[in-house]
Amino acid sequence: MRELVIILISSLLLLTILRELVHSLFVLFYFGVAIIGMIYLFLPSGNNPKNVIMNL
Repeated sequence: MRELVIILISSLLLLTILRELVHSLFVLFYFGVAIIGMIYLFLPSGNNPKNVIMNL
């Protein structure tokens, strides 16, 4: 669980650094897509039920 928190915090830090490269009109869209992408990456796989890392 600690590793997940470290990855999420470092990802959010990277997102805030890269925010400077995004036009101010698209900042909300940028954060929305990035957060949805992070959630998708951390979800357990539905195609591989034997090797589930986290039980939600």
